Amino acid sequence: MMLLASGLPKFLWMEMIQHATWVKNCMTTHALNSKTPYKMVFKMKLHLQDLPEWGSAIYILCKGCGKLKEHADQAHWVGYSSNSQGYRVYWPGKRCDF
Repeated sequence: MMLLASGLPKFLWMEMIQHATWVKNCMTTHALNSKTPYKMVFKMKLHLQDLPEWGSAIYILCKGCGKLKEHADQAHWVGYSSNSQGYRVYWPGKRCDF
């Protein structure tokens, strides 16, 4: 449903599944006495009020752009990077972590 609502390409289904699993692990469960799996593993509570919507438009600053060119490119937010403290974005025409 998230993939359809975002309008992003179908090859991003794995990114969507990873994000949905991450969000599910941040929700309380009866199996852990109303605690979150995230809190049980990392011993800290996670605040989700600033969590962007999956697939929402974001803008990435372009370095070295001239005065008369655009200073940002549009991309789509698809989650948090597992390799760094950055974001994972879908940037049409490019594939990399930020």
